[in-house]
Amino acid sequence: MIQNIVLGQIKRDPRSVAMANAYGTIADGYFAVGYNPAMLAYQQDKPFMLQLFGIDMGIGGNFISLQNLNSLSGDTIYAAGENPKNPHDDSKDRLFRQFDDAGGLAFRQDFHLPMPIINYSSGNMAFTSNLVWMSNLVFPIGILELLFYGNGRRPNMDMTFNVEVFGVNELGFTFAVPYDRFALGATVKYLQGLFYFGVDPDSSRANLVTSDYHLYGSGKYLFRFG
Repeated sequence: MIQNIVLGQIKRDPRSVAMANAYGTIADGYFAVGYNPAMLAYQQDKPFMLQLFGIDMGIGGNFISLQNLNSLSGDTIYAAGENPKNPHDDSKDRLFRQFDDAGGLAFRQDFHLPMPIINYSSGNMAFTSNLVWMSNLVFPIGILELLFYGNGRRPNMDMTFNVEVFGVNELGFTFAVPYDRFALGATVKYLQGLFYFGVDPDSSRANLVTSDYHLYGSGKYLFRFG
């Protein structure tokens, strides 16, 4: 979920959420960090802005969206040959291939906790600090096979899941320089790793085998800590 690869240390305020992040030219104070640092050069009378407390959360995935939910809401999806009115309808197969190509159904979550009192801006400079917790969870493709097709067509299902969780403390110093017709801004950031937990995908395997008379499975996982 959070596009911090390009936009580092974003500090969303209610205006940015309401404007769907169309916020680059009106960001003010330390909220300009991550959106448009050059806006710090246009602070009137060099105001001082201090953040006492704040929480920022986000969640995203590789499939769930309003467009996809609306396209499936109230509709019935079929595998090839299941729809008596249209034998060529393979909407279920196409949907499953999307998950299969993506390696399963994935969810990403992030939690940003600004350090109290340490986030502030003054004039054309700003200092920001955040505790960041991020995770990525990928559900096994075998669970989706079981939901889509049952165990009749998929007797051997891959039940390997993947999860990664890490925490980072990020410190940033932002400054902006005004010119006659434009301004330049930049952020220097330091990332301090706090912890990491994850499944090693190359060394972890799990499967579930079903038939009319038996059900069994096996698995092994290698967890990494840091």
